[in-house]
Amino acid sequence: MVENLQQKLKQLPDKPGVYVMLDANNDIIYIGKAKVLKNRVRQYFQSGKNLTDKVIAMVNKINDFYYYIVNSESDALLLESNLIKKYKPQYNILLKDDKNYPYVKIDKTKSFPKVEIVRKIKKDGANYYGPYIGGVPVKDLLNVIYEGFHVRSCNIDINRLPKNFRPCLECQIGRCVAPCDKRITESEYSELIKKVEHFLKGDTEEVEELLTQKMLTASQMERFERAIDIRNMLKIVQKIKEKKLSALAKTVDMDVFTISTNGRDRVINHLMVRQGIMQGGENYNIVDFASYENEVLSSFIVQFFQNVKIPEEIIAPLSEEEANSVKEALKNLTDKSFNVISPKMGLRKSLVELSLKNGADYMEKSVDDYRRKENMTVKACEQLASFIGVQKIRRMECYDISNISGVDKVSSMVVFHDGEKTASHYRRFKIKTVEGANDFASMRETLLRRLERLKNGDGDQSFGERPDLIVIDGGKGQLSFAVDAMKEVGFDIPIISLAKREEEVFLPGKEQPIIIPKDNNAIKLLQRIRDESHRFAITFHRQLRNKNTLKSKLDEIDGVGKNKAMALNQKFKSVKNISNASIEELKQVDGIGDKLAKTIFLTSPSILARK
Repeated sequence: MVENLQQKLKQLPDKPGVYVMLDANNDIIYIGKAKVLKNRVRQYFQSGKNLTDKVIAMVNKINDFYYYIVNSESDALLLESNLIKKYKPQYNILLKDDKNYPYVKIDKTKSFPKVEIVRKIKKDGANYYGPYIGGVPVKDLLNVIYEGFHVRSCNIDINRLPKNFRPCLECQIGRCVAPCDKRITESEYSELIKKVEHFLKGDTEEVEELLTQKMLTASQMERFERAIDIRNMLKIVQKIKEKKLSALAKTVDMDVFTISTNGRDRVINHLMVRQGIMQGGENYNIVDFASYENEVLSSFIVQFFQNVKIPEEIIAPLSEEEANSVKEALKNLTDKSFNVISPKMGLRKSLVELSLKNGADYMEKSVDDYRRKENMTVKACEQLASFIGVQKIRRMECYDISNISGVDKVSSMVVFHDGEKTASHYRRFKIKTVEGANDFASMRETLLRRLERLKNGDGDQSFGERPDLIVIDGGKGQLSFAVDAMKEVGFDIPIISLAKREEEVFLPGKEQPIIIPKDNNAIKLLQRIRDESHRFAITFHRQLRNKNTLKSKLDEIDGVGKNKAMALNQKFKSVKNISNASIEELKQVDGIGDKLAKTIFLTSPSILARK
């Protein structure tokens, strides 16, 4: 251990706080919390300590550290969570921001509210039910609601209906009460919404009766396919009933968390109960280097609820002090009361035991899969870094160009973090300055625009992060233009290109390519990110081409101007859909009346079908 590090260890305070470990490049590799900083940080460097191989590997990389003193353990939990989210250290738990669970939303602040699926909770006065993480798929749940209660699912603004408006197909087939056509009063519709909310809270009796009657009627009318569809919905309702925990004295929302370990691996199991109904659960492989399971568990819980609605009860095998710290750290995230409970007996204790069994079973059956995945991702990044001679690779960005004969030129930016897709960071570019099919110049423009945004401190979530490696889909030509763009902006970021034919890896300034063995995970990682960037670019190119083709063809139809063409495009999405639309469906588009709908219906097949 370096002398400076030994001196700093002696000076650690006897107070709660958060410590930050740094490697030789001053990169943050681990962030932890401590009830007593002096005791906790020193444990890593005590040779007599029974440390795992993973902890020893991390400690060997520590070149320096710093710390924050806080007032309480709960403050340390919250600060630790925020710092991990900001810096994404290599050796910490990291829950992805783009993983948002589905909720059912009913916004009763609006007249005739629709029932819909959303993935983010907003403070907008609406009621949110869920989240739904397993068991009954939320789309099936909504299907039952629409069939049973006939509430609306559309986005139409009932207070601003277009001229010659007609109710949609949902009304015609009896799945919507059509408030848009004034077939129901607001107070009557509100009663339907109350019934939907009772169902979402676990009261299944009324919807069972309604669906059973519909199934029998359909069968008597010999509409057997319809009867089978409704029977399947009844099976979903039955599944919901079976998941209800009858031992609960009342309907309650709770999340149960436990951690299991075999000495080398750790798994956190999460079970979710909503309105007294077991919704399902998930397991998380944890690569974390805190010595104590409860430290990992409390940190995980605080991170988890940064993106998820806090229930009435959080159940976890924590000490009273740890439970209080978790509650204190989370209380600013909700205006509703909740408790963090470490149960000693009863149903909640049984749920903890069930969670532990699930976690242990998952670890036994899935640990080999997890290690295989680790080899394909994190370890592959380490191997690739070794092949191309860089210190580390965590964030990779890959770029590809797509066009046909220089028309509708686009490029893609795909991002992998620790060898896995980070889809929320993907970005797309329309090429603006390049004439014709010049992929080299298009790549140069793409890199210039991307790196200028990095240089200027762009507030964009993705553009604001500096990559550890840039991968160009192509050979030496594309690489050369990309390097020129980087030099022009003033960056020196590791950059390589991957040529498709022989899967050769080219580095700037080197005549000969690097040949990575085909069975090596490093080349497989490069192939995955290259293929993903190609797919993303092609998809964007097709969308743009279809949109432009549709717009130009719509211009040929008498009476369809810019605004109506845009409305048709938004409604039907494709040439084929417009060509196949009925007059009634066309009339649902804003600004299209009976006469124009008939014109489009009669002329569109011949015009839109032309290549």
